[in-house]
Amino acid sequence: MKEETIISSLYPRNLVQVDDCFFDGERLYSTDSIVEGTHFLHSWSSPKDIATKLVEANISDIIASGGYPEFCFLNLGLSDYSKKKIGYLNLQNNLSSY
Repeated sequence: MKEETIISSLYPRNLVQVDDCFFDGERLYSTDSIVEGTHFLHSWSSPKDIATKLVEANISDIIASGGYPEFCFLNLGLSDYSKKKIGYLNLQNNLSSY
C-alpha cells in the first residue's frame, strides 16, 4: 500500500487533505520523525545539526501547504549512546534558537 493511500484512509471524508499535514478546518498539523542511524549519524551531525533537521522536517510540510508554523511536534529517536552524548539539555538549547 502506498503512503498516500494510507494517509488518505485516515482522513475523515469532510476534511481536506494537504501535503503530509492534517487540516482540521482551522489549523494545519504535521509531525515527522528523525531517527539516529537513518537520518543522522554523530560522525557528521552536531546537536545543532540534529535540532535544525528536526525542526525543518516538521515545519516544511506546513509551509508547503500554505500555512504559517506556530509550533511543532518533534519526534526524535536516539540510542542510549546519543542520550548521553548530546543530552536533553544540549538539544533543548539548540531547539530554543527557533
